[in-house]
Amino acid sequence: MGNKSKFYLRRVDVQVVLLTSFIVIFSCVVLNKIVYSLAYNDMIHSLEERVISIVNYVESESFDLSTFETINTRSDIYIKNLM
Repeated sequence: MGNKSKFYLRRVDVQVVLLTSFIVIFSCVVLNKIVYSLAYNDMIHSLEERVISIVNYVESESFDLSTFETINTRSDIYIKNLM
């Protein structure tokens, strides 16, 4: 029995399975890192664009700050939304 287990890893089909498994795992990890990085950078870029557009809107003349002067409590917000 010692001889069989000793030569088990020398079989070509076992080596192919191990090499294929390693390649698949490695490629999945690399692809995961690439896709995560692209999605993360796209999300950050999108959030930066939103912040810039909000700042531009607030700084423009079309935004009236006096709208918020009548909101003093949480109930004022709900009443405004119902009207």
